[in-house]
Amino acid sequence: MDRTWTIIFRTLGCIGLAALCLALACATERGTEPVPLDYRLYVGMEGEGDLVFVVDVDHDSVIDSTAARLFTTSMPLATPDGKYLLVQRVSEPTEVFNTADLSLVTELPGCGTRNILATEEGLIIGVRLGCISYVSYPGFGLLWTDSVKIEGDPLLLDPLELDSERGLLYTQLISHPQWYISRFELLAWDYRNRRVHDRWDFADAFPEREIGIRRFTLSPDRTRVYAFGDTPEGAVLFCYALAERRLIWETRILTPLGYLRFTPDGKELWRTDKGFVDWPIIAGYIFVHDPTTGAVIDSISMFGYASDPLPGREIVFTPDGRKAYVAASDTRYSTGPVFVIDVAKREITDLLFDDFQHLPYWLSIGPAP
Repeated sequence: MDRTWTIIFRTLGCIGLAALCLALACATERGTEPVPLDYRLYVGMEGEGDLVFVVDVDHDSVIDSTAARLFTTSMPLATPDGKYLLVQRVSEPTEVFNTADLSLVTELPGCGTRNILATEEGLIIGVRLGCISYVSYPGFGLLWTDSVKIEGDPLLLDPLELDSERGLLYTQLISHPQWYISRFELLAWDYRNRRVHDRWDFADAFPEREIGIRRFTLSPDRTRVYAFGDTPEGAVLFCYALAERRLIWETRILTPLGYLRFTPDGKELWRTDKGFVDWPIIAGYIFVHDPTTGAVIDSISMFGYASDPLPGREIVFTPDGRKAYVAASDTRYSTGPVFVIDVAKREITDLLFDDFQHLPYWLSIGPAP
C-alpha cells in the first residue's frame, strides 16, 4: 500500500513539475514577442484619384485613404505627434488632415506649398522657390514669411533634412537655376534665428571636375553629407565631411536617380537606383552600403515579383529600425508595389499594392493617432 502511494505521489510530482516548466516556457515565449509597431505608413500616389493610402505598420494592411483628387502627385508628411497629415501637391496648396479620421482641417498659408518639414516645437517650415514660411500647429497660423536672397534669387529645393538639436534645416541651394546640373550648394538654415548658418558648394572636393547633385542625405549626427553626383565620367555616390570641408570617399554607381536613407541606428546606408529604361537590370536591387567606406556590403533583390525589373524609389524605416518600406515601379514608371523588408535579415517579407494598379511615389512614417 505504501509503495502504491509513493508511486502516486511521485507521478503527481512529475506532472506538477512538467506543468511548471510548460508555464515558464510559455511566459518566456510571451516575453520575447516583439513589441507592436504603433506607427502609420502614408503612401502618396502619383497621378491618381486617391491621394494618400494609410497603412497599419504592425499588420502591413491598408486601413484608409484620403478623398479623391485627380492628376496630382501626393507628398505626405506626418507631424511628429502623429495628429496631423500634411499632404503636399504640385502647384496646389498643402492640405492638413486629421490622422484620426482623415478629415480635412485646413490649407497651409504662406508660400511653402511644397517641401515642408514639421518640428517637435510646433512649427511647420515650408520652402518654395526663394521663399520660406513658418506656420504654427495645431493653430496653423502664419507666423513669418520672407524671401531668402543669396547672390540673386536662389531656388531652395527638396530634399529637406532637419537637425532639431542645433535648430538647422538643410536644403539644396541653386543660385543660378539655368546651371542646375553644375551649380549646386548645400545650405544650412538656422530656422530659430532666421538666417543662413553655412553653405557648401563642394568645389573643393572635385577641383578638376564639375559635379551636379541630384539627391542627398545627412548622417544621423549631421556631420557628413552623402549625395548622388553627376560628373563627366559618370554618376558617383560620395561622402563629404561638413566641418572639415573635405571629400571622404566616392564610388561609381549606375545612375544618380535613386534615393538614400540611413538605418535608424546609423550603421547602414541604403540606396535605390531607378536606372534607365534601356539599363533595367541594376534597378532591381536595393544596395546596402557601409557609410564609413562606401563599399556595398549587401543587396536585396526585387526580382521575381513582376515580369519586368522593379526600380526602387523612396525608402523609409520604422523608428525602431525593424522594418523598411521601399516604393517601386515598373520600368515604364506606370505601376508598382511597396516592398516590406525585415531590416535585420535584409529580406522582403511582404508586398503592398501587389495588384499593380497604383504607382507609389512618396512614403512617410509617423506615430499612430
